[in-house]
Amino acid sequence: MTENRENELIEKIINIELLNGLNELYVEDIPLWHIIRYRMRGYYFLRNGINDISSGSRSKFKLENIRYFFISFFQFIRLFFIKVNPKVCFFGFTRLESVNGFYIDKFIDPIISEIQIKESDFLYFNNQYREHSIPRNNEHGIIYTDFINLFSLLVGVFVLPYLYMRNRLVYMKVIKVTQKYISDSNKIILYLLLKSSTIFVQKKIYAIIFKKLNIRSIVGVSRVTFIPQSLAAKQLKIKVIEIQHGITQGLTNLYSGYNNLVVDPDFFCTFGNFCPSTVFGIDQSKVINVGWAFKDYIKRSSQSIQKSDAVLVISEPEISEKLLNFIVALSRKFPDVYFHIRRHPQELFNALQLKILKENSHIIDVSSKQCSQIAILPYNFVIGENSSVLYESLSLGKKVGRINCNGLNAIGYDATNSDGFYYINDIEDFSHFMDAAVINTGKLQIYSDFNSNLFNSLIS
Repeated sequence: MTENRENELIEKIINIELLNGLNELYVEDIPLWHIIRYRMRGYYFLRNGINDISSGSRSKFKLENIRYFFISFFQFIRLFFIKVNPKVCFFGFTRLESVNGFYIDKFIDPIISEIQIKESDFLYFNNQYREHSIPRNNEHGIIYTDFINLFSLLVGVFVLPYLYMRNRLVYMKVIKVTQKYISDSNKIILYLLLKSSTIFVQKKIYAIIFKKLNIRSIVGVSRVTFIPQSLAAKQLKIKVIEIQHGITQGLTNLYSGYNNLVVDPDFFCTFGNFCPSTVFGIDQSKVINVGWAFKDYIKRSSQSIQKSDAVLVISEPEISEKLLNFIVALSRKFPDVYFHIRRHPQELFNALQLKILKENSHIIDVSSKQCSQIAILPYNFVIGENSSVLYESLSLGKKVGRINCNGLNAIGYDATNSDGFYYINDIEDFSHFMDAAVINTGKLQIYSDFNSNLFNSLIS
């Protein structure tokens, strides 16, 4: 995949959305295309030969899910008997990471700790679905959403015929565009229908909760993970705040395109000034650098790390094959070097790739659920293409190489600009990378110190 190819596809799908008026289509008061846009764009990429990040493993039903269903049910009931009114609702990220033996939400948990908010002034909703990471740190209370999710899905099945009859022309137009440009798969059409009816029910539920508790603001990570909550909050004139969750340099499936004020956040909180403020799909004046609350947590966790002489390789779903082939070539050229591959949490190697790993003893898959910022600490050398983990590594003072050859393309590469990375433009460059000194240019601007006063002013 090349940068130009990805940008070309994003521009094409945005144009398709505009020409077909998809951004103006509503089911009741819900912008239909906007709530399914991210997934549909992913399918559009797949149709055009680019792997989508959502193609990783899916969690299976476990008996433990029943326990969490009942826990969440009783928590839901108790919400209506709370005697105090919380000021803010935090909606956690859908993926937790292991730090020092406990699972944490690296985006929200440190913020709650840093702003020193009273337990009675906030609610934290766990946003994982079906699979819960344990043991969870217990620094604050957690409300599970299993009941709301399952109840909304079941009720959504019965609500769907009502919604379809009232909004038949809207559904027919979106289905027609989907079949023409994305896929005629019945599975994808069913997803489109059920997603809208489920979110319709979820929105009603969260609106009741927010109104009952007199919530002032909600905070979430990655806008596609808290769409029904945002819809409910916007309807009630409640402030919606989104936390940055990765490095973004240009066009993306998540942010690029039409900004819909009915659902998109009022403010976007970045963790530094590295990314352009124009790439987040929101008015630039609403993009605010609050810093990275997780920085201090990382420092506290790095005191007893056993060092490794291996090179850590950061993989991603869309480059698995190309990256592995390049690492095999490197291993043959540099037989004394060990390469440790860390996959993206939603990335799976296929049978052929697993066979390649088995046949190359110096290439080892070290993927785990451990937080990426902690996992990179033992390594002095980190390489990859465009992953956010490379920027995390740079901010921690690691020697970081971005691969810009063999079908891998480092986005934003400029030979005249020293940005802190070492660029590997051919296999021979790898030896120079290993021998080169660490480049410190631009290191500090990626993650700013967290400004608790600024964040408190946003949620007040």
